[in-house]
Amino acid sequence: MKLKPTFSKNKITKFFKIQTYVNAACIGQNADWQISPKELKAKLGEKNLEIIAVLANLKLPFKVQKTIPINQFNAKKIEVDFNKTYVIVCQRGVNSYRAVSKLKKEYPALKVLNLTGGISNYKH
Repeated sequence: MKLKPTFSKNKITKFFKIQTYVNAACIGQNADWQISPKELKAKLGEKNLEIIAVLANLKLPFKVQKTIPINQFNAKKIEVDFNKTYVIVCQRGVNSYRAVSKLKKEYPALKVLNLTGGISNYKH
């Protein structure tokens, strides 16, 4: 028995062209802990900015000071400088937000931000 397709390839392609990716995990993130790609671009090069990637082998269009894979991320073991602003990055902004949450729990006064939408949302 051969099944007939319900949707054509063209219809499916058209659907994905008009739908945008939204990760449900990002919706409930604290807005005060976010930095937009535009804001990050403006801060790149500042001496008090430190960028930490939480995914190994993440291709980034800017320099990263540290890479700490999320499965090894332990806020208690990270030496922090309260005079710095930390920006945590990952692919879609979910793992980096988890890292920001851990740092904020351990160091509530620390200036630490999540790149909104991750590197996927960052345009060169």
